[in-house]
Amino acid sequence: LNKQNLKTGYDHDDFTWTFITGRDSMKLSEGYGNKAFTRSLTQESLSQPNGIAYRACATCEKTHKKIYYRRLTEVPEEFDLLTNLLYYGNNGGGNNVWNEDFTMHSTYDDALTGANPWKCPGNSYNYGAGFPGECSPTGARVRNQQSRFNNSGERNDVAWYVNKPERHSLEIVPTNVIKSRDYAAGAAVEAEDGTIYVTGAGRDIWGNADDFNYYSQPAEGDQTIIVNAASQSTPQGDGWSKAGIMIRQSMDPDSPHASVFLTGNQGVCTFMRSGARYGDPNNK
Repeated sequence: LNKQNLKTGYDHDDFTWTFITGRDSMKLSEGYGNKAFTRSLTQESLSQPNGIAYRACATCEKTHKKIYYRRLTEVPEEFDLLTNLLYYGNNGGGNNVWNEDFTMHSTYDDALTGANPWKCPGNSYNYGAGFPGECSPTGARVRNQQSRFNNSGERNDVAWYVNKPERHSLEIVPTNVIKSRDYAAGAAVEAEDGTIYVTGAGRDIWGNADDFNYYSQPAEGDQTIIVNAASQSTPQGDGWSKAGIMIRQSMDPDSPHASVFLTGNQGVCTFMRSGARYGDPNNK
């Protein structure tokens, strides 16, 4: 493979499916966040009104390499479905209940019609085990097929896709990943109505240097900026997680900036750095 400039991987049908997120060898990009995922699943899906997604797993048992998630109910506005599927072992506070909110299927055609839904041992989905709850096409218990993205000991080489053409509606737009500690990552997608969904990770925006994902536009002089930062979806949240408005002099990690952020649990806070130098008393 190396001699032919080829590598192992998975190629999805981008006329029918959009890559949402992945891990290990199946992480094609930083992917979508919860809001963009939910919009793709419901408003933009080829399988409206509630949509279909599927999980591909290169290291799973044959029966579990592709699992189609068929949503049966509307996704509540306040519910982070993507984080629930990727990280948690619960039913999302009653918002992601097997056979009430979703069914699982082995093929796309079955998921479209609702035919041949998967069964669970004793008619009981094991939420504590994570998706797919130790269920299977026959109802036999199949253990250790879960892949919570914050657990390196579970199944590797996994990705999620949603039933929307990849080039339809939501378009990936460039961001500046500003790195001072090599934690920073993220992406942004823009909808046809101008809504921009941003994901980000990083060490912090604080002190003498920053580490975060920054969606920006060049500007000079006086500016009016309006941003709706109504909520954050954080799988491993922190009280000082930050999302909001920043005016920044440059893309250097220690650049001067003035910012207003919605934080994880500290409310709305203002931050500034007046100088790009160590020990600036206004770095706060």
